[in-house]
Amino acid sequence: MIWLAVRQFRLQAAVALVALVTLGVLVAVLGTQLLNDYHATVTGCGALADCSAATNALGSRYDQWNTWFGVVVLVVPGLLGIFWGAPLLARELESGTFRLAWTQSISRSRWTLTKLGLLGLASMAVAGLCSLFVTWWASPLDHIGAGPFSTFDQRGLVPVGYALFAFALGVAVGAVIRRTLPAMAATLVAFVGVRLAVYEWLRPRYMAPLTARSPYRFSGPGLNQVAIGQGLRPGGWLISQSIENPAGHVVGQTVGGLLATTINVGPQGVTIAGVGSCPTLKPTGQQSIAKSNDLVQRCVNQLHLTSVTTYQPSNRYWPFQIYETLLFVVAALAVGAFALWWVRRRLN
Repeated sequence: MIWLAVRQFRLQAAVALVALVTLGVLVAVLGTQLLNDYHATVTGCGALADCSAATNALGSRYDQWNTWFGVVVLVVPGLLGIFWGAPLLARELESGTFRLAWTQSISRSRWTLTKLGLLGLASMAVAGLCSLFVTWWASPLDHIGAGPFSTFDQRGLVPVGYALFAFALGVAVGAVIRRTLPAMAATLVAFVGVRLAVYEWLRPRYMAPLTARSPYRFSGPGLNQVAIGQGLRPGGWLISQSIENPAGHVVGQTVGGLLATTINVGPQGVTIAGVGSCPTLKPTGQQSIAKSNDLVQRCVNQLHLTSVTTYQPSNRYWPFQIYETLLFVVAALAVGAFALWWVRRRLN
């Protein structure tokens, strides 16, 4: 049975091998160049006190390749589910060849388990190698980047879990729908939906997020921008930011560091829309932007506003990687068990 499964899978395996070799060659060539540029510019920038310019130049030079490689790691699990998982049973059921396969000496359970196991392991290997290649290539850029959580889905262990789940999901959907093209489309929709649900609702809650509170500091470049969330350690994953008044009521909330509001500085004092006002702080003489910002900050101090930042620290990156990988592996086993049950009990 294993020999038969390998023979049926040889075309997909050849395509995957060619794609992996191509990716490996690109990564090796560009990775060597990236490492040389990193050591030539960023490593020695401390002596020149110009690290910001050096890191920005390096990031800009390789930004397009970084984007493309990240997209590859993101889409590979979904492609495996669509082109490997969905047709596995759906094509047999659609063409009717399952009648011959399941009337031989090999039971339908063994037939299904062998194909699930073989192609499931192959899916994990393909996604794992893609992640390994890209993680190695992007390590200099990740070192100078926004933090590990910004590329969480494209690095480390999680693509392996995504690939196994996508494959198992495709097999189960194909068994239920029994048509190849509809099963491929349904697999894509279901996989994307699960990934989004995990990102939005589950991942931020693997561990209780930390909360940082500090006196609010106005540092916007203009009168209609208020920057919040100062004090967040580098590499952390920002969950939410808000501004609270002394009563603990949220008077502003945003994700991204800027709260858009209307701030008036004039003869009536300083007024921050939706927050409060300071009628005693009136501009005198010729008013400049710097003086206006100073008045706004003094008003903020009088209102006793607090900046509240909820975040996941960078040292939780690998625990989160393990949790999410295990989550998708367990989900894949459950979906695979359902596909096996469906084949044994519901298909005739």
